[in-house]
Amino acid sequence: DPALKPTVAAMHIDALTHAKVTLADCIAELAVWTFHHGEANSFLALVLLAVFVVASTALNMLTLLGTSLLLWRRAAKPPRSMLQLLMRVSHTFKKLAFLDVAVVGVALMVKCGAAYKKQGVELHMELGLLLLLGAELCHYVAYYLVKHAVAVAVSSEPTNNSAEVAAARSDGFKSNAA
Repeated sequence: DPALKPTVAAMHIDALTHAKVTLADCIAELAVWTFHHGEANSFLALVLLAVFVVASTALNMLTLLGTSLLLWRRAAKPPRSMLQLLMRVSHTFKKLAFLDVAVVGVALMVKCGAAYKKQGVELHMELGLLLLLGAELCHYVAYYLVKHAVAVAVSSEPTNNSAEVAAARSDGFKSNAA
């Protein structure tokens, strides 16, 4: 629409449509909009992106790394309670991690944005989105591998419960006495 040309020129939309956008740039710009302009929506977006997409995923991977290192270093006698605690923490981080949601959201936005191609706005999926998808797939695989390893380690570890030990001894004694 020719009537919108001055508005488009004043907003520098043409330059923005040719911009390469990274996750770090988005977080930095949201921080500027939040703290310099006091925008509440930008604050919510900043929290969602920085905390739930990036930090929760990274903290979950660090928790999984710590759990796997604990399993590796203490393979002969894994600390059952510590492993269970770490997996509960990891499960919580996994529920809070929105990297998968962000990847799907960006992909949908790019696909739905195809409707604006006639107006000169073109959105493209770049390699970074595939890398984020690969990172999320690695996140899922790591979580389920460590979860399985912990389940095996915890189930194979004998308990120190004195009632269970006494019951096991009495069963063994009865079978030998008969």
